[in-house]
Amino acid sequence: GQCLIKNVFSGLNFIDTYHRSGLYARDLPFAGGQEGAGIVAKTTPKAEEMGIKEGDRVAYNSFFSYAEYTPVPAAKLLPVPDAVGLD
Repeated sequence: GQCLIKNVFSGLNFIDTYHRSGLYARDLPFAGGQEGAGIVAKTTPKAEEMGIKEGDRVAYNSFFSYAEYTPVPAAKLLPVPDAVGLD
């Protein structure tokens, strides 16, 4: 299943500088970022079967975390407890 995440946080890692500089070339167009955290905005039925629902707070490791919204496979999502900030 897939989920669409509204990003609240996006990590900046050293490898991101390699992608931006072209040292590790990426196909264009390309939105950077490889990890983030946010709120599940949309889910597929299969993601819901995995226990993920809209409004869940999650963290993930997947490309395109610099975007406002990021599509992420449900299997890559980790729940974030309410007591833990998303930043």
